[in-house]
Amino acid sequence: MDNVTSLEPVGYFLLVEPKPIETTTESGIIIADVTLKQERLATDIGTLIKIGPIAWNGFADGKPWATVGDKVLYAKYAGKRIVDPKTDKEYVLINDNDVLSIVKED
Repeated sequence: MDNVTSLEPVGYFLLVEPKPIETTTESGIIIADVTLKQERLATDIGTLIKIGPIAWNGFADGKPWATVGDKVLYAKYAGKRIVDPKTDKEYVLINDNDVLSIVKED
């Protein structure tokens, strides 16, 4: 996880780094750019990078559902895809209620 970003979510927004997309198959075939673009848009799992100051305050007891570093499942096509001008990395800025689940890894 790379926390070096100039992007800072405000309000109830969360900054998520989408799961990396493989650009080649196991056998070494390069995946077409159009397919990669579609895959990026459909990605719905990522790492929570930053949390806005009032995220989850409007729900039940206001306790966060996830913390920085958690892998989260978020609503497909949720939020706004943005590129950090400092690092040129792509992120997704989502609402706090778009987090559907924490993804536990074995």
